[in-house]
Amino acid sequence: MPPDGSPTVKDAYDRLAGTYETRETDPYCADFEFPATTELVPDVAGK
Repeated sequence: MPPDGSPTVKDAYDRLAGTYETRETDPYCADFEFPATTELVPDVAGK
């Protein structure tokens, strides 16, 4: 953290990264949550 003690975006990312890493092997996330979430993202090809 910076000297003033405020968390940065990098701090938040580093703290959450481990959580997402374990989710990649979780069958629920891999088979249900990830596909459902990515369906919500619009196609950005050519934009």
